[in-house]
This record gives sequence, C-alpha cells and structure tokens, in this order.
Amino acid sequence: MRFFKVKNLGELKKIVKRSKEKIYFLAGCTDFMVYYKDGMIEEDATFIDISEIKELKGIKEYKDRIEIGSLTTFSEIIEDKIIKKYAPVLVEASKTIGSKQIRNRATIGGNIANSSPAGDSIPALYVLGSFLKLIKGERRRKVKIEEFFIGVKKNILENGEIIERIIIPKKKINFYSFKKIGPRNALSISKVSCAISGYIKDRVVKDISISFGAVGPTVIRCREAEEFLIGKRVSPSIISKAKEKALKVISPITDFRSSGMYRFHTAGVLFERILKEAI
Repeated sequence: MRFFKVKNLGELKKIVKRSKEKIYFLAGCTDFMVYYKDGMIEEDATFIDISEIKELKGIKEYKDRIEIGSLTTFSEIIEDKIIKKYAPVLVEASKTIGSKQIRNRATIGGNIANSSPAGDSIPALYVLGSFLKLIKGERRRKVKIEEFFIGVKKNILENGEIIERIIIPKKKINFYSFKKIGPRNALSISKVSCAISGYIKDRVVKDISISFGAVGPTVIRCREAEEFLIGKRVSPSIISKAKEKALKVISPITDFRSSGMYRFHTAGVLFERILKEAI
C-alpha cells in the first residue's frame, strides 16, 4: 500500500504516470470504510488524496453553461446561487444526501464515480443533460453522463483517470422536482428516486426530462415518456399515459432493501406526485 497527498494536477500527473498498480483517489472519504470492510478495496494499491487540488473545486458560470469542480461538496452546491438558478433540481437532490456532516465532506465527483444507481445526485444530473470532463495526465475527454455508467458501481474511468468537472448546459427551467423513498426520512439510501426538470407554460409541456434512480443497473432516462409529454397539456389522464411509458424502461430488483414489485409501484407513485404539481 502506497499513500500520497497532492496539491495540484501537476503533482497528480507525475504520481499517476509512475504508478503501475490499482489507483484509488481519496477526497471526502464518506464511503471508504464501507467499501474497505466489504472487501472492495485492494490493499496492494496506490492511494492518492486529491482533496486539496484547487483546480477541482468551485462553481463557474459561462455564457451557455455552468461547470462544477468534482471536489465541490454537496453543502457548497446547496448554498450556491448559480446552481439554484440553473440547476435547482440538483439542489433538491443534494439536500437528501446523508446528514449535514456528510454533505460538508461528500463531493459530487465522488458520488458520480461510485456509480451506484442509488446515488442521489445522478438522476438530477441526467435530467439536466450533464456532461463530464475526465482527465488522466495530459489527456482530457468529455462524455455525456449517461455514457459514463456501464453497470452497478461500474463506469468507463480508466485506472488513474478522474472526473475533473461536471458541465451543465443552461436552459429554461420553471418546473423541477426530486423525490425519493428510503427506509427512513433522513440518512437513507434510496429504494427509488425520481427527478424531473423542464419548462411548462399554461400547463402545456414545452420541455421535460425524466429519470429514475435505484430501479436498474444504472440511473434510467425515460425518453419515450418525455417525447409523449412534449406539447401536451398536463392532466390526470395524460400523466397516467406518460407513467405507463416511463415504467416500461425500468427493471427494479429485489434485494435486502426492498422488493422489485414495491420499487416498480413506488416509481410510478413518485412520477405521478411530481407531475401533479404542474396541474
């Protein structure tokens, strides 16, 4: 086991270049001991503390987008005026993550890199049409967030590659919500979650994005339901038809947290509750 602490991307690049074994990056470390106790951490590896890299922190606004550094904490996201204006659904989702102490340490990059379909920031980032900037040494690449995940706690990151920034395109939003069901009201892992973001004028849907969390191997975007709703006037019958289309794409499993049948039913309930807010 080798441990390093770096203060900038230049130092990180040098260590990654000479490391031959598995590399683990440490930032908030809110899940580290859980993973370690479950035997998911290789001990014969390199551990790099990146928590002090300033290039990976902060929220910036540009003409057509906002960018969030991967080391930005959820507490910082909740309080940021730019995020509140252009990505309010992410603020709602962030408020449901852990406790205040956890949100003070947990980073958005870590939540994404863990790649759990129950990760609460991920459905919100899906409906915002987010992209990820990935970096390894001199190489950078930009991917759609939906292309980043390939399975339960699996993603396309190469060994030594990290998430540098999250990019959220600016668009008109006046309707949004994130709802989740867990075993308790706080400090809970989602059994089911749903995020919706869009623009509705006079109850007519002009733009909408819908996603579910914890009902498949990755977070799921409901494009057929989105296409159906565009141009429709929101009503109980339209919501019911849209729900049928949304539920067609989910595949919830039964595990120690909940049954697949319960998750399927609850996903529909959350979907209806959110859209009924537009009536």
